[in-house]
Amino acid sequence: MFSLCWTSREIQARVSVFPCLSMCCVFVLMALGACRRVQMISGRLRVLEEQCHAWRQKEALVYSVMISACLINTWLWLRR
Repeated sequence: MFSLCWTSREIQARVSVFPCLSMCCVFVLMALGACRRVQMISGRLRVLEEQCHAWRQKEALVYSVMISACLINTWLWLRR
């Protein structure tokens, strides 16, 4: 099975099994592996950014409720 996510050790192992591979092929394999890893990291980063955006919305709501509760509590305390 052809995998685009090879580490340098896996590439070295494949080169030792297939000595007819040129260095150019090795560099192409390494570039494909690096490209795949960049795609994986980009996907993870996108998910984290979406989670951060959702958290900011929840955080704003919680702070608004907390400030409202404090103001109501202060108003009630001053009316005593």
